[in-house]
Amino acid sequence: MDDTWPAILIIDDEFNMRYFATELFRLEGISSHAVADGCQGLDYLTEVIQKQGKLPRVIILDMMMPCKDGYQVYAEIADANWIENTEIVVVSAARDIELPLGRAKVHILYKPYEVTALLDIVRRAAPDLFGDQATT
Repeated sequence: MDDTWPAILIIDDEFNMRYFATELFRLEGISSHAVADGCQGLDYLTEVIQKQGKLPRVIILDMMMPCKDGYQVYAEIADANWIENTEIVVVSAARDIELPLGRAKVHILYKPYEVTALLDIVRRAAPDLFGDQATT
């Protein structure tokens, strides 16, 4: 897998979450990149598109963040042409997540969650990242 353009983009303002998720995917052999807020996430995606890099297969998107929150990030990418090949895992403590329909495929993971729950939801969203280990 190309380390320059990782398979998973983690957008979360909590350092421990970014570290935890990055290490979790590293142990699974999946490359990831983490940023601390929605602005950085959108900047990263813009850079990948401009350089014609490989877009993330999965975006893990926290909903409550500074700069641009998850709702604002989702609003900007939900109908993008490239989103059809990217799954979005929304992570939130709020139980009333409502997102407008778009091209994006969305999965919701509620906080707090177990490590296996994050791994399971990403495995269901993008089994191709797990190679022979994938289950349906």
